[in-house]
Order: sequence, then C-alpha cells, then structure tokens
Amino acid sequence: MCSNFLLRMNTPLRLVMHRKHIHRIISTLQQLNRNMLSMLANFILLSEKVIRFLPVVVIAVVCCCLLLSVVAVCCCLVLLCCCLLLSDVVVCCHCLLLFAVVRCCCLLLSDVVCCCLMLLFVVIFCCCLLLFVVAFCCCLMLLSVVAFCCCLVLLCCCLLLSDVVVCCHCLLLFAVVRCCFLLLSGVVVCCCLVLLFVVVIVTP
Repeated sequence: MCSNFLLRMNTPLRLVMHRKHIHRIISTLQQLNRNMLSMLANFILLSEKVIRFLPVVVIAVVCCCLLLSVVAVCCCLVLLCCCLLLSDVVVCCHCLLLFAVVRCCCLLLSDVVCCCLMLLFVVIFCCCLLLFVVAFCCCLMLLSVVAFCCCLVLLCCCLLLSDVVVCCHCLLLFAVVRCCFLLLSGVVVCCCLVLLFVVVIVTP
C-alpha cells in the first residue's frame, strides 16, 4: 500500500520507475534487433551457399533424369522384343499343333474308311453275285462321299475351335496341304472303283 501511494504521488520515485521501464524496453528492442541482424546474416550466407551449389545440383538432377529416361527406353525396347518373340513362338506352336492334330485325324479317318471299303469289297466279291455290283458301287460312292463330308466337318470344327488370329501363310499352307490330301484320297477311291469294275467284268 505504501508503494502504491508513493507511485500515485508526483515524486522522483515515479520517474525512476518510468526510466527503468524505458531502459528495459530499449534493451529488449536492441536484443531483438541483434537477433534479427544475426538471422538475416545467416540467411544471406545460406542463400550464397545455395546459389553457389544450385547449378551443380541442377546439372546433377538433369543428368539423373536423362539417365533414367534412357534406362526406361531400353527396358521398354527389351520388353517389347521379348513380347514379340513370345507371341511369334506361341503362334507357330499353335499352328503346328493344329496342323498335326487335323492331319492325324484325317489320316486315321481315311485309314478307317479304306479298311472298311476293302473289307466290304472282299465280302461282296466273295459272297455276292453280279446283281449286287451296282449296289456295291453305290455304297462305295456313298461311303466316299460320307468320308469326304466327315473330313470337311472335322476341318471346319478345328478351324472354328482354333484362334481366328492365325498367320495368313500358315492358313494358306494348311489349305494347300488339305486340298492335296483330298485330291489324293479321291484318286485312291477312283482307282478302287476302276479295279472293282475290272475284276467284276474279267472274272466269269
């Protein structure tokens, strides 16, 4: 209470207190000023270092980006080549497998038909008379037509079950081989018919 009373009065003590506050504020401002100046000096030094090393950093980053782009392009090219080679191998294997399966089926079917025709020819030739020659010829022609139709149906089924995206030269080779095989089977059937008629006419 005594101090408050003295401060309220216009005495030299009050002036002394004001001077202390003013000196404290001035010292605080000076300390802040020194701190700001030191921070500014540190910032300037740091900026000089950054500006000095900035071109080196930029050049290093650009070189790294170029190197990474070259590596990425090389990897893409290698991957593309591997994919192309793998696709070619798959297509060739698929075509060869399809050709082998269809040819084996056709050969087996032609062998079965030839065996059946030969057995039928022997049975009719040994057991039947000349009156059944016409019926035999009709049956022979009918069986040959059935065999031809079965081969065509088998070919169509294999082509439908296979992939549509097959190389054109593979399809052309398959068609040529198939036509040659069908022509050869037709020639064999015609030779069998001619031999049948010759044997029937020559034998008493």
